[in-house]
Amino acid sequence: MSNLPERITICNVFDLEQHERDGLDQVVSILDPGSPEPVELRAVDRRFLCTLRFHDVVEDIEPLISPQASHIEKLLEFGCSLDGGANRRLLIHCFAGLCRSTAAALILIAQSDPHGSPESAVARLLEIIPHAWPNARMVQLGDERLQLDGELVRALEVHYDRMCHLYPVFGRLMRHGSPL
Repeated sequence: MSNLPERITICNVFDLEQHERDGLDQVVSILDPGSPEPVELRAVDRRFLCTLRFHDVVEDIEPLISPQASHIEKLLEFGCSLDGGANRRLLIHCFAGLCRSTAAALILIAQSDPHGSPESAVARLLEIIPHAWPNARMVQLGDERLQLDGELVRALEVHYDRMCHLYPVFGRLMRHGSPL
């Protein structure tokens, strides 16, 4: 079980400098393969940094690297090592701060409360970042690893449906890759 800090920040790579000033003590960094490590993360104690490298895709598309079970396993292992003490914070970032980082947060939230409902995990994520669009493949892999029998995926689909209703053009873009 994870000892998730109450303070969770989700951001894009461009906002790291701002958060570095506040102190980065526990970080999940999700980067594209081959991209350089952000300079803001160089001072983070390596014991409190989990770096994952894969593209923001939901299926296997050559030559891109899709999220794999090994990535989620590494994320969950890191979650078990988190310090949830007072004044501790977890920062999770990816390039845009929208898909991979929010999926990682959702998986860690679900891991931290194994008796909680997947719906409450999604609700907690949306308290942190209301416009989240978690990477579906990551969530599916997390659901499988946490043995949630598809419940986390179903709770996420309810959120996707709500977002598509509120923002139809955005929903079509995110679900089908085309705003038309």
